[in-house]
Amino acid sequence: MLYLIKGRAGSGKTALLRKKITETLKKSQSKPLLIIPEQFSFETERAMLRILGAIDLKQIDILSFSRLAYSALKNTAYLSANFPDNGVRAALMSEALNQLEGRLNVFSSCKSNAPALAPLVDFCKELKYCCIDSAELTQKTELLGECYLKDKLTELDLINEAYNALVTQSYFDDTDAVHLLSIVSAEKGLFKNKTVFIDGFRAFSKQELECIDVILSQADDVYITLCTDKNVGKFSPFYFIKELEHQMRTIASQHNIAVTEEFCIQGENVFSSDIFQLEKALFSNENIEVKESDGSITVAECTDSDDECKFVAATIKKLLRSGQYRCRDIAIIERTSDTYKSKLVEMLKRLDVPVFDDSRRSLSFETLFVYITSVLSCISSGFTTENIFNYLKTGFGELTLSEVSKLEKYALIWGVNGKTWLNDFTMHPDGFGNGFDEQATERLKILNESRKKAVLPLVKLKKECEDKDGKGISEAIYNFLISQKIPDKLFDLYDALNKDGFPVEAQRQKVSWDVLVNLLDTMATLGDGKYYGVSRWFELFRILVESRDIGEIPQGLDEVKVGSADRIRVEQMKVVFLVGVNKDEFPLVSVKGGILTDADRVSLTSLGLEIRPPFEDTVDEERFIAYCAVTAASEKLYLSYKTTGDEGGKAFKSEIIDTVLRTVDNVDFIKTSECEPTYFVESEDNAFTLLSRNYSHNSPLKSTLLKYFSDKDNYSGKLSSLQRVCSATPIKFQNEKVSEKLFGENIYLSASRVESFYNCPFSYFMRYGLKAEPLLAAELDPAQSGTIVHLVMETVLKEYPKASFVTASEEDLKATVSSVLASYLNEKMGGFEEKSKRFMFLYQRLVDISMAIINRLKTEFEVGSFEPCDFELKIGGDEIPPYKLPLEKGEVTVTGSVDRVDLMEKDGIKYIRVVDYKTGKKEFKLSELFDGLNIQMVLYLMALEKNGKEYYGETVPAGVLYLPSRIGVSNYLDRRSPSEENIAAQKRISGKLSGMVLDSPVVFNGMGVDKFPDYFPVGYKKDGSAKGDFYSLSNFRNLSKIIDYKITEMGNDLHKGEISAIPCGSDGEGKMCKYCSYKPVCSHEYGDEVYELTSLTHAKALSRLEVEDNE
Repeated sequence: MLYLIKGRAGSGKTALLRKKITETLKKSQSKPLLIIPEQFSFETERAMLRILGAIDLKQIDILSFSRLAYSALKNTAYLSANFPDNGVRAALMSEALNQLEGRLNVFSSCKSNAPALAPLVDFCKELKYCCIDSAELTQKTELLGECYLKDKLTELDLINEAYNALVTQSYFDDTDAVHLLSIVSAEKGLFKNKTVFIDGFRAFSKQELECIDVILSQADDVYITLCTDKNVGKFSPFYFIKELEHQMRTIASQHNIAVTEEFCIQGENVFSSDIFQLEKALFSNENIEVKESDGSITVAECTDSDDECKFVAATIKKLLRSGQYRCRDIAIIERTSDTYKSKLVEMLKRLDVPVFDDSRRSLSFETLFVYITSVLSCISSGFTTENIFNYLKTGFGELTLSEVSKLEKYALIWGVNGKTWLNDFTMHPDGFGNGFDEQATERLKILNESRKKAVLPLVKLKKECEDKDGKGISEAIYNFLISQKIPDKLFDLYDALNKDGFPVEAQRQKVSWDVLVNLLDTMATLGDGKYYGVSRWFELFRILVESRDIGEIPQGLDEVKVGSADRIRVEQMKVVFLVGVNKDEFPLVSVKGGILTDADRVSLTSLGLEIRPPFEDTVDEERFIAYCAVTAASEKLYLSYKTTGDEGGKAFKSEIIDTVLRTVDNVDFIKTSECEPTYFVESEDNAFTLLSRNYSHNSPLKSTLLKYFSDKDNYSGKLSSLQRVCSATPIKFQNEKVSEKLFGENIYLSASRVESFYNCPFSYFMRYGLKAEPLLAAELDPAQSGTIVHLVMETVLKEYPKASFVTASEEDLKATVSSVLASYLNEKMGGFEEKSKRFMFLYQRLVDISMAIINRLKTEFEVGSFEPCDFELKIGGDEIPPYKLPLEKGEVTVTGSVDRVDLMEKDGIKYIRVVDYKTGKKEFKLSELFDGLNIQMVLYLMALEKNGKEYYGETVPAGVLYLPSRIGVSNYLDRRSPSEENIAAQKRISGKLSGMVLDSPVVFNGMGVDKFPDYFPVGYKKDGSAKGDFYSLSNFRNLSKIIDYKITEMGNDLHKGEISAIPCGSDGEGKMCKYCSYKPVCSHEYGDEVYELTSLTHAKALSRLEVEDNE
């Protein structure tokens, strides 16, 4: 007899079925069999335990179809092999595609792509579940005309055959289990004299229908629950179940089995009034009388999905605090898996709400698998620096963290990669421009020892994997892991994590070794006798890893449940939250992904191929899923929807919400945007976040929260940081003695450091206080090029005094330049070996750059009277004493190096000027000196005039000049036919000096201004007066006072610990912030306070200096 137990949600169908089980247990000698969906097993077993008790529970079998199949087949030949997990299936699918290489077009690129393999595996499973064999698929494919779908199906047929053949070679395909159950049970009469109960299904696969056919033909009685109504119309939520009932009656009819049904009536108190009203009205064509709300349904309009999760978490916490509900009384239901789940779990955990999180973490993120995949990447695709350090930074290598850091620094500086790792390092550990001393040689020796410890085990492993089949490679890798003592290191990590209070992470480490060994066994099985090389072995191994996960946490007895509407099983749930109740999302109207599109499925269904139907044919199922979700709650139902979609577009509420608003009067409706901020305060962390957001507003809320946290010692650090950030209090040492100790009572500076301080005091503190210097690669950047050009100019001008310099041939000068460059490359840059083509191109271009400067200087020296007298002159060296100024405590000493010093003597007066070879785009602006910027050259001139009397005698400061090193013809005045005159003019423009010059005809003409006015930053007007960037001696004296003040101000600020992150800039943006290496730690944001730069023309800056002179 077939018994159909029917009824709407909450009518007691399952309760009646369980009562029948109890009665059968008492009167029958054979065990009753209860078949349920796989995901319902935990809830069902727990419920039956409450009803029967532990002893009687053993007298019934509670199984899903698949578990029933395994139980029935366990003593047969079918289960002699292992089951393939998802990873094995993906690897076998990859191998199937590999075997079909050359025969595939549509799926030719999927072999190595783990995400692309999964849909192919799913398609093969679908064919099994739908009982479609290759012959039927081929037959239906032939009915199609020439089209893309036919090509696709032809290839899928080939793939399916190849894949199934590989699976059956070494494994038992569990997708065949239910089908085999039907065969075995039909042969052995497994269901004879049994009473079978089937509960909780809304649909059956074709395999399951085959099994039910056998059950009905053998069992004494079969009971099946169906969630439906007596009269079911086309648009009823139960229309989908009507097909299921038809299938059951058809099978019963084929076996001449009588069918009886029992309809369960909903009780009055099953649902609260609002939920009962929604249950009746949802997807109903009947006119439902509007009822006054009893407050059991709440509709929440939220801004976005994050806002929904925040609302749900806060509301659950409030329900728990009320004492009316426990966690196990509450469920959260989303329509599709993992759309909201990860956010919800995270937010609930923040509020200390126990939540069942069955998420499984990918193996790829586990430390052991990062280690092994990095090792395998090295031996299969080369020793890339990224792979080397991924492997070393796991902590499973032979190097300490300090050794790894030093090795990484060298690798980054010198761009170590590939085969370079296999040879001894020869470069200087600190990069370009450094000579080897005893200490550097020892450091390089230690680095090479670290390199060998890192690389040699990998080289050995690579050799041991050569000429081995897949099994041999697996064994070599296992032996490598043992030789590297990985199990011991894993145990140490497990122990450390446990001691530090991370038991879940610790357990993952413990489990990961067993999983890895299992994967190596799998690879040995798959690769036995196959000599496909280590690269292909790693490809398959990576597919296995990417398709596997780790760590299923057992479900607790008192936890909030989170799940998708099509899979979650909630029984006697008091409170349910439905999230994402938006149009086209709940109920769902489309599904993306899969091998076959909806259009493909429509075509195949029309040909009679009984596969999963296209989505347009699942509207009835979606309505039923939505109905089950809203009726999962008995006391309270919360429906939330968002107004903004995940991609930023507008989102609309679902018809579920519309039904509530239409049939329930005065329903509880919340707009989260209008909620008081305190609504979401359900933990101290939430409260502190709220305080942070409202700190800049003086309000009772801020005062209350501030008072609360002021008494919390564990929040004192956070509170002080918040107060500093929000009040824009500059960063400062609390104890000035610490600052004095860090920078010294007597402060030693270079001129460039002064500029660094005034650009941003915090950046100065990071770089020169903490010595947290950014790591720079050894490359030919502008700074390095500038160093080389300086050396070239110094060498050439020393070798050729002015008279011989202007007459020297270009060939001789070029030979000297090339010699200097070659010597520098050998002595300071490691020679010509292992240099890239780009590097050598840039290096050779320095010859052209140097020659352009030399030719420019020859012209200047031919017409000018200034002569170079010193190069790379040290301020603070033997010739020129350092520049010193007194501070409030101690003194500040400034040192530096002047690129070139020129002298001219006229009428018994010595004029001195300083020249800098400028490799960047730096332009001299006098007004910047008022802010402590760009003072370097003027400071050098001040130091030479003040401290150089013994070396130079009495001198007059004649000027500071910046000579550009990029002299050339970038834009011809006449592009189509540049004449010699055009080219010469353009060279003069590109080679023009910047800076400022003493307002004196003697100096102007001594430089050659009267002969080549285009070269210089000054000139003559028509009336013979000066024009351009000039200064008077009184201007220079006042400028010197300003520079002295800025230097002493800097020294005193450092002693006081003034290291605020207030950069110089304008309009709320720091001048150097965009390129600053310390931006991630300074907390300065766009719009915060900046030190506004002085912006004046040269003439107005001179006027300001004259005003200060009068003062």
